[in-house]
Amino acid sequence: MSDARVLLFSHHFPTPDQPGAARPWEFADALADSGNDVTVVTSATHYMESEFDTEADGLWSANSVGGFEVVRVRSLDQYRGGLATRLLNYALYSLLAFVYVATDRDADAVVAGTPPPIHLPVVYLLSLVAGARFVLDVRDLYPETAVALGVVQHRAVEWAYRRYERGFWRLADRLVVPSEPMVDVLADAGVPRERIEVIHNAYNSAGTAADGVESPAVPEWDEEFVVVYAGGMGYAPDIPTLLDAAARLQGRGYRFVFLGDGERKAEYEARCAREGLDNCTFLPAVPRRDVGAYLARADACLHALTDCDVWELALPNKVFEYMRHGKPVVFAGGGATADLLDDADCGIAVAPGDCEAVAAALERLSAADELRADMATAATDYMTETHPRERLVASLDAVIA
Repeated sequence: MSDARVLLFSHHFPTPDQPGAARPWEFADALADSGNDVTVVTSATHYMESEFDTEADGLWSANSVGGFEVVRVRSLDQYRGGLATRLLNYALYSLLAFVYVATDRDADAVVAGTPPPIHLPVVYLLSLVAGARFVLDVRDLYPETAVALGVVQHRAVEWAYRRYERGFWRLADRLVVPSEPMVDVLADAGVPRERIEVIHNAYNSAGTAADGVESPAVPEWDEEFVVVYAGGMGYAPDIPTLLDAAARLQGRGYRFVFLGDGERKAEYEARCAREGLDNCTFLPAVPRRDVGAYLARADACLHALTDCDVWELALPNKVFEYMRHGKPVVFAGGGATADLLDDADCGIAVAPGDCEAVAAALERLSAADELRADMATAATDYMTETHPRERLVASLDAVIA
């Protein structure tokens, strides 16, 4: 247990009653649980719902949530309006975060999630002014991810971005990464290995509905083998391969449920309508604490990533979420996620883009009740034994100490 004053900067900070990435909340919640005085500085616009914090008074608003303080600084509405709007929002967030913290906020540790990269100079400067430990949570590898998604296409921009990002890696007192393969990337960039801590996206303090909150009504889908993909439908996940698998299993008692939102969701819905894929159901994103109700109905869960070196490093939160709820996982992709399923013995990994193998894996699972039961037990046992919440608390305490 510790009693440090911690400032946590994260442009996105979904609470359990909102959809979105869990890692920022988990970090803040675990740090507060171990006795630290935690203040989160985030944006007022939710990155998935485009909701603006109308209760903000002036440039920022502060309220207590889950045992720590959350400060939401003003931002532009319609955050997802385009690259220019996003960059402007990042810059506005960085400026207001600096003004808020620099007025009179002492800290023992300053923790920043990256991406985005724009606030890194601000956070580093604040750590110097406060004499605080500078901790970076490198959630995704950039600029490699931006290149893979087509956001960065010019070599000069990539070169500058890489040196900028890695420069702050080397300035940080400690760095946190979500998978073991990322340690090698940071070490190759000149970061001493002893400064790097691996903290997986495996922890969840909001897995069930809160007291007094009704669980969502989930469709029954009687007499169908239900497979669920729960997560974003932007440019990173390989949803087309999953739709190709659905097409191969059309009319054979399989129900593909896509739970979430994203830039390409409308495109996928249009494809299903055009091709008559009536075994695919698209549902909106739901609060994180409600996801379990949908996974409870699943017979198996899905994920897919394209054949790209940067995705080899990924260990997505959704896969841990599937495992926590005792679901066999079919994954089209390689790298760390495929290794995880193999180590836990709770799923089937196939080559990226191989829709035939995805369909075959689902046929295998649907025909083998005992195999599914064994994988379900293996998944929950792995999460209980390998990723107890106490490990997250202890790891974060060590990082900020």
